[in-house]
Amino acid sequence: MVNKRSKSFQINHEIIEKKLKRIIIGLAILYFIVSYLKNMNIFDDISDWLRNWVSEPRQLGDSVFTFGSVLLFVAVVYGAIYVANLINLAIETEDYKKQFKKRTAWGSTKLIVRFIIITAGFMIGIIASGIPLTQLTVLMGALGFGIGFGLQNIFNNLVSGLIIAIEKPISVGDMVELGTDTGWIKEIGIRASNMQTFEGAEIIVPNGELISNRVINWTLSNKRRRMEIIVGVAYKSDPHKVNKLLLGIMENHPEILKLPEPGIFFNAMGNSSLDFMLNFWISDFVEGKRIRSEVLFTIFDVLKENGIEIPFPKRDLHLRSVDQDITIQMNGMKEK
Repeated sequence: MVNKRSKSFQINHEIIEKKLKRIIIGLAILYFIVSYLKNMNIFDDISDWLRNWVSEPRQLGDSVFTFGSVLLFVAVVYGAIYVANLINLAIETEDYKKQFKKRTAWGSTKLIVRFIIITAGFMIGIIASGIPLTQLTVLMGALGFGIGFGLQNIFNNLVSGLIIAIEKPISVGDMVELGTDTGWIKEIGIRASNMQTFEGAEIIVPNGELISNRVINWTLSNKRRRMEIIVGVAYKSDPHKVNKLLLGIMENHPEILKLPEPGIFFNAMGNSSLDFMLNFWISDFVEGKRIRSEVLFTIFDVLKENGIEIPFPKRDLHLRSVDQDITIQMNGMKEK
């Protein structure tokens, strides 16, 4: 029902069924073990021993803890991380199936939701396990010490991911240019993002690089793009007529925008041609190669119909000396 009504995201039922299947199998195995122990009349003894083992207070330095509180904290945090990853895998944007032709904010929204779930799970785990706040202060101090000496890059990427999710300088479906790599943002993760190139390769980019480095985003505000085509015609051609024909081609193409107005410039008098430069805008850069190809086909047909020659470079060959045997053979062929 959600997939039929939603136009911005889709729920992958196969992943949900696969994850739930594992949980159900685990619960079934646990139920089988409990039933078997009850049939053997040893369940009460084992459960009493486990209850005493996990609830017995233990001391580590000045801290007192129980294995039950530690297991409860780990279980709650693991459950929060499991749910956050399940949301990330199960919810897919519709743009992914359309090769990212539409920019979407769902990637950033999923990232914020995952941050909230993991943070809430961590806090609930602390409260449910009964860990004293004084011990939490010591833990945060140790964490800060670790960040200062070796985890600064990981912490930087985590904070950068949160900045991307809130400010949205980059969203899923954007085409970005990072250094020498160009591609689509396929996924925005907590630590790193996934960029897919036009060749099909997937590049894992740390979120810190997307924030601290210079990134060109071709689709941040819109998907319009200016196209440029160079056309050369023979010197015997009338440049005014060529200008009129080329302008008509751009005006008649349905996908070339009227505003900004397309323009033609007499670019240069080349070695063997009069060069014209065509500038025009299109609304969707994804279709740029196709539109460029259509315009070039039309230019070729129109120039051919109007008898305007598209020249090619000509070179004169001057022979300074020729082997005597070759000259004799050529003269013999002429006499025949």
